[in-house]
Amino acid sequence: MALLLATMSRVAVIDIGTNSVRLDIRDRTASGWNIVLQEKEIIHLGKSVFTTGEIDAGSTDALIRSLSRFETQCREHEVSRIVALGTSALREASNSEEIVETVRRSLGIAIEIISGLREANLIAKGILAERNRPGENLILCDIGGGSTELSFCRGHSVSRAVSLPLGALRLQQVQLKSIPPLPDSVAELRAHVMDRVDAELADETKFSGAFVCSGGSAKALTRLFSRQDRVLPSIERNELSTLIEQMVTKTCTELMTLSGMEEKRVEVILAGALLLEQLLKIFHAERFWVTDRTLRDGAFAEMATQTNAV
Repeated sequence: MALLLATMSRVAVIDIGTNSVRLDIRDRTASGWNIVLQEKEIIHLGKSVFTTGEIDAGSTDALIRSLSRFETQCREHEVSRIVALGTSALREASNSEEIVETVRRSLGIAIEIISGLREANLIAKGILAERNRPGENLILCDIGGGSTELSFCRGHSVSRAVSLPLGALRLQQVQLKSIPPLPDSVAELRAHVMDRVDAELADETKFSGAFVCSGGSAKALTRLFSRQDRVLPSIERNELSTLIEQMVTKTCTELMTLSGMEEKRVEVILAGALLLEQLLKIFHAERFWVTDRTLRDGAFAEMATQTNAV
């Protein structure tokens, strides 16, 4: 066991999302993973994917700059292994293979573009490892920029997991289009979410469990409710609806006056809130909890399991 710990003593996981790129460096110990460094950069990698089908040159450059900085930090912290995972934007972009090859040649980082199902399972693995949970049966909801991953869990087992093309950035660009949006576009977004869920998860809408949210949109909404001082905070659905009523007529400048608003989230916060509200209605949830657990936690948990099994 000592040899195994030595070979995986310090590992980095890089999560390349549609909105943000995140670095997580941890030390492997006998009791688990200890956090060494966590970094985030919001670069909106997928800002052109849902309208043109490609990641544009500016977003590609921003990604390479972020990964170059992360690679330097990994070297400075003597990381023994880098795991880089690409999600929705890289899954869908027609030029993703070219970008992955550019990153490999220039930085030596091998990006694995994971499927939506694998993304959902990794997120679930990370959340289910958390001791402080609101119940045994859970509906896990991770709202990203390009997709939303939903997992239905009984105890520590996932009975169903799915990835839906319903991300905050995608819905802002394709459904809402403007800030503030036209009233018709809000209704269209809600109907679109209902149609997608009905098409893929009609049998799960009667599943009963605590609704637990992860991802950047959920955390950004939590800050607006000033609940960041609580462990696994819960927010009522009617509170979210009231917030949406306040936001739906505001410009970006006006949205920035809300306490806790993050500048780089301001353009997608309403789309994320509308998506979450609609999902809560579909699954008959009167409240939701927010967790800090992420895909990266799932990746570390998976590595720990693989190491222990050797």
